[in-house]
Amino acid sequence: MMRNFTLIMIFVIQLPTVPFCATIESTLNKSENDSLLMVELVNEVFLKFLENAIESEKKCNYYSQELMFTIFFQTIDSQKTIQVESVKDVMKLGNELAGFNLNEHVFLILGESLEESIFKKTNSKINVVFFEPSNKIQRSSEIVLDVIEDDSFSVWVLENNGKFNVIDSFSYCK
Repeated sequence: MMRNFTLIMIFVIQLPTVPFCATIESTLNKSENDSLLMVELVNEVFLKFLENAIESEKKCNYYSQELMFTIFFQTIDSQKTIQVESVKDVMKLGNELAGFNLNEHVFLILGESLEESIFKKTNSKINVVFFEPSNKIQRSSEIVLDVIEDDSFSVWVLENNGKFNVIDSFSYCK
């Protein structure tokens, strides 16, 4: 079976007329609070997978109670998949659908629509703190490089067929 993955690369190009100096300043940790629809997880099989993912992450050197998880629904080559990822910070991209808490961790659901076989909408909201980049040029001689989402945690790709079999995974867990 052939697997397709999206690779995002970021290039920094130094213009010859601007001296380059990367600095990190206190504004890099800016955040934006927002509230999203809160959902209940109603699928026991998916719940068990997420509980196991949390337990797996607890063994990692980067684990903390503040670790968040994203759940991204996508279709790749007509195969419906779910990508579950542990993350430290999440940037708001506009595809955030809802969220929920599980074992004291925030889970954000991303994609085009909620899977009603997995989640049930509630009348409540969940407060989410999104990382907000501060891309700018500081003084005319320094370009501020901002921290981007750290993807050095764990990722699982599951079949979205009710069984949620893991078809691929990756982790920086030590």
